[in-house]
Amino acid sequence: MKKFLFLCAAGAVMLAGLVSCGKSSNAEVKALVNNRGDLVALDVNYNAPVNPESFSDNTYKIPGRKVRSILPGEPGHVIVVIAGNVKNIEADRKAREAADDPGLEAFIPDVSIQQVAPLKTKGNKTFKPWSKPIPATSAGRANFTIPQNGVK
Repeated sequence: MKKFLFLCAAGAVMLAGLVSCGKSSNAEVKALVNNRGDLVALDVNYNAPVNPESFSDNTYKIPGRKVRSILPGEPGHVIVVIAGNVKNIEADRKAREAADDPGLEAFIPDVSIQQVAPLKTKGNKTFKPWSKPIPATSAGRANFTIPQNGVK
């Protein structure tokens, strides 16, 4: 009986660990496009307001792309501006055309982002770095002014 209870407890602990590992972050990612449909930024939406003083140019990585700057957005949102280059812009346009261009908000670019440094909330809690990149799951229009460079 003790062995059975021990195995049940161990199984419950392992199951809880798997459930918490299944989600690599407390964030959702939205791809932001300009009027031509070019990917210009990612809106990372956290479940708590982020302290803008806690992020830097090295807080995020975007596979195959370069981070141009990071902006505070609405409470809980961080805007990660992508440095545009001809190769990525052309690839995004070809992918959109191959999808029969269902509309700028309907087409979700194939892009993901990874938080690689800890972030502090305004309540002084910490969002730990993610174990892997998470993909954009929606798209929308960019409605912000892109700074010349650096974190703003």
